Amino acid sequence: MKYSNELYTAFTAIVLFLTLIIMNRIVKCNGLGQLTLAYLLLMPGFITVNGVLTGTGLDSPVVNYTPSAITGYRILTIPLEDFAYGYVLVLLNIMVFNAIRGKNTLTIAVHKS
Repeated sequence: MKYSNELYTAFTAIVLFLTLIIMNRIVKCNGLGQLTLAYLLLMPGFITVNGVLTGTGLDSPVVNYTPSAITGYRILTIPLEDFAYGYVLVLLNIMVFNAIRGKNTLTIAVHKS
């Protein structure tokens, strides 16, 4: 694996991979595309908040990353890995919410008016 020495990158990639497998094979999510679209719609807020935390517009960042733990690729000041990590957080929250509700499959309903 190319970035296996970058601990945060490797951990995030593995957790994202396992989460997607669980959602597709075990939970049988049929709305992953809609969840991904919802995540993309959250991006302006994510970029604003995470951007400030990682130093956009500040003299020094609130959150610092160990350079050897990440790839170094950034969007503004946000490490690329944070986008995958945020996606995992959204997916896991939805899976846990559905598990608490007692649903063994995740169906995304689109309501049309």
